[in-house]
Amino acid sequence: MLLFEELKLRKVVTTENEIFFTSKFKFGSTIRSVKSGLKDDFHTVKTLCGTVILYSKTIIGSDKVILELHFYKKKLVLFRYTFSNMNNKRKIENILREKYLNIDSKVCFSECAINDSHGNSIFVDDKVNFSVLYFSLNFEFHDYVMDLKKINEEKILAEKLNWKTEIMKRL
Repeated sequence: MLLFEELKLRKVVTTENEIFFTSKFKFGSTIRSVKSGLKDDFHTVKTLCGTVILYSKTIIGSDKVILELHFYKKKLVLFRYTFSNMNNKRKIENILREKYLNIDSKVCFSECAINDSHGNSIFVDDKVNFSVLYFSLNFEFHDYVMDLKKINEEKILAEKLNWKTEIMKRL
């Protein structure tokens, strides 16, 4: 849920290049096609309402990386690379800059998100670990997350009201 809140706080930079996992697996790819097309050993976590997360440990360059693939209604909607250290942070940001923006761009990745014309976005999260998140606002995933957020906010409000009512009765 925090993902979309975080996105709202960031300056948006647009790219002419389509954002995707690989040219073979774009957002909307099915779990089956991704698992059969990748040779990684995945661990599966099933969550609420048709959301499935696949985890894999891999190496990119010389970096140990955790890859998360999130599927909603069996379609790829989000993936994240979490790097084990921040040693190559600048190099990775430069690669993102080269791939999606002008190489001379002075974009600060901790303050910006990159959006393409297909409703896909990238942003870097370096608050705890260094992660690069890619996600799509398509495939009803955004609506699902916003509905969960609304339900959670209503639950918190109800708990506060119940607490106040209970205190008022007892005092």
